[in-house]
Amino acid sequence: AASEGAIVRKEPRQGKGNVIRAMFEDIDADVYVMADGDDTYPADAAPAMVDKVLEGYDMVIGDRLSSTYFQENKRPFHNFGNRLVRDSINGLFHANVTDIMTGYRAFSFTFVKTYPVLSRGFEVETEMTIHSLNNNLRLFEMPIQYRDRPEGSVSKLDTVGDGIKVMGTIFRMIREYKPLPFFGGLGAILGIIGIVLCGSVTVDF
Repeated sequence: AASEGAIVRKEPRQGKGNVIRAMFEDIDADVYVMADGDDTYPADAAPAMVDKVLEGYDMVIGDRLSSTYFQENKRPFHNFGNRLVRDSINGLFHANVTDIMTGYRAFSFTFVKTYPVLSRGFEVETEMTIHSLNNNLRLFEMPIQYRDRPEGSVSKLDTVGDGIKVMGTIFRMIREYKPLPFFGGLGAILGIIGIVLCGSVTVDF
């Protein structure tokens, strides 16, 4: 990248979220493009994604799941995880986002400067989507053709470990962004348990 004229910066802190935090803090631009560096996302889709941001969208998502990604994905548990996260977020925020966890996105200046990067790892994409939905930012999904990783390239994604982190992120952000249904639901569950226990004691008495 440097040989082609790009300015390359190194982030000493490990974790995708830390890299994105540094990028958003240090760079001022009209449009930002983020892509995983594993050659799985088509670079030729970037100009169209940038154009959508310039039209007024705050986040443009490179949607893998409307193509053949589900059929071609060699790790079927990822498909299950993607569906679980997608259905959870869409249900809670009354949305219809297809690809919650894609690593290919374009952002407006408004999105970048209002988004607090809280996560350190791969759960950051989920956090981005929730931030956009909760703040009524304009979101556009653009179908892309996702490719297999190059031969010899190994994914750093831990299906189980990172999946747990993603669900933890959803849990935390629901608590922060939707406190009434979160604590109301929790209170209802505890209330039902209390009634059951109280009824059991009354019957025994």
